[in-house]
Amino acid sequence: MALRSPRGRRRGVFVLVLVVILFMAVGSARFYTDVLWFQEVGFTSVLWKTLTTQFALGLAVGLLVGIVVWLNLVIAGRVAPPYRTTRFEVVGRVDPMDQYRDLFAPYLKWIRVGVAAFVGLLTGLGASSGWQTFLMWINRVSFGTNDPQFDLDIGFYVFELPWYNLVLGWLWFAILASLLLSIAAHFFHGSIRPEGGLRGVWPGALAHISVLLGGLALVKAAQYWLGRYGLNFSVRGAVTGASYTDVNAHLPALSLLAIISLVSAALFLVNIRFKRLSLPLAAVGLWVFISIVAG
Repeated sequence: MALRSPRGRRRGVFVLVLVVILFMAVGSARFYTDVLWFQEVGFTSVLWKTLTTQFALGLAVGLLVGIVVWLNLVIAGRVAPPYRTTRFEVVGRVDPMDQYRDLFAPYLKWIRVGVAAFVGLLTGLGASSGWQTFLMWINRVSFGTNDPQFDLDIGFYVFELPWYNLVLGWLWFAILASLLLSIAAHFFHGSIRPEGGLRGVWPGALAHISVLLGGLALVKAAQYWLGRYGLNFSVRGAVTGASYTDVNAHLPALSLLAIISLVSAALFLVNIRFKRLSLPLAAVGLWVFISIVAG
């Protein structure tokens, strides 16, 4: 394959820079228009409150998610088997990943930081859109009226429940991203060897993955539990609200799923001690089976 000429590379860089400048110009124009409008109506403080909240929330969530991902990538490297033990697989041939390990080994530190920063940046940008939910939560008030189903103040559903769901969504994404990237890292380090079958998973990697799966199960249990309160907004019946089916079928099902998720989390965490595939597989199987049966 022919290499791109220096002139072609310069042209590509020029186009990229031009696109970036264009986006910055459009964004700056919109921002300046907003500033002028808020100044005109005398609500400049509202604009700055919005911007600072978006920035602070995005920065906080992005940093936390990035740190979680980075720590898990570091752990994946720490629990990996001794490097030389990965050079020959159970089938007696050289591991094809060796050349990549040799190539990227000097840069692993920066690769981890880069991957974590990228995931944190994407998460932070998405999290910044939850600024209204955050402000409503920190400024929550009581309505003085409770709902008939769960006997909770209406303010809980308006100010608190949306924020809790948002936080659980971020936690779910952080742990799931850490799990997927950690599995890739374990494969790179030789902790997971597909040709080894069920015995091709290094005990340290199995314990690490079990912790992350346990975290996912705990978050899912919390989501199921909060989902019970969301039944008050159900549209399955003739009117909006918890219908007969919701109260007598979906509510018990969500409670059962929350309990099963906690049991699954316990099995995952117990596997830190035993480091076997049977417990995680049993936990996942139980979780999926009950989810299908309960609908």
